Amino acid sequence: MKKDDSYSIGEVARKTGLTERALRFYEEQGLISPARTQGYRRAYDREDLEQLQQVQLLRRAGYSLADIGSLLDACTLNPATVIRLQIAAIKGERDRLSRQIRALEATAADLDQDQEMDVHQLCELIRLGEQSAEQAGWQQVVKDYFSEEDSARWQRATRPLMTEECQQDWAELVARVEKAISAGVAPNSLGAIALAKDWLALQAPMQGAVPGLWQQSAQMMANMEQWSHLARPPFSKAVFDFVTAAVQAGRAQKLLPAAGA
Repeated sequence: MKKDDSYSIGEVARKTGLTERALRFYEEQGLISPARTQGYRRAYDREDLEQLQQVQLLRRAGYSLADIGSLLDACTLNPATVIRLQIAAIKGERDRLSRQIRALEATAADLDQDQEMDVHQLCELIRLGEQSAEQAGWQQVVKDYFSEEDSARWQRATRPLMTEECQQDWAELVARVEKAISAGVAPNSLGAIALAKDWLALQAPMQGAVPGLWQQSAQMMANMEQWSHLARPPFSKAVFDFVTAAVQAGRAQKLLPAAGA
């Protein structure tokens, strides 16, 4: 990477797998400080990517964001040392994370030989680690809304339902809702209520599988802005609010069944 190369927040998000919200959150916490262009857009350089790598790997190793901030303020961490911290943290998950471990060990070996990581390697390290951090983030979020027993029940009941076809159906429906929001469709319109009807139909099998836990799940999604820096929500708060309003409008107009019906 050339010294004057820089990347926008969108480019960094695409290359690393981090969300733009997570990148902004890290900046708000003082963990990264990307430069600004004349148009006041963020411009991430190689040093920012290295800092992001260290933040993400330390998160995976179990450090809190406050501790990470203190560590980064105190010294410049050796990338190979940080990588080995992550390796130590994921040894217990060796089978599931074997690809991540191989990539990290290979990079550490390169660093030991004074070979500089290129941008592709940095981004791939961040991406691989983010996959692990994402799972850890979800575990942290779920603990706030479900007991360990309820979480296990949820997993057992819903996992068989989330087939590849079901996931594709959800992705397509979320995209349709996002398109409606962009087009300025009103949540109380017939078009929005039709989307809400499709939403209720898709979630019905999961709701039926864990009827006693659905309220906690809905509350968790309603509060996603409080935890979206820890785990990536399946859809945006705007989508959730739009569908919620459309469901309420459909029920008020008696176009959708009442709750619990």
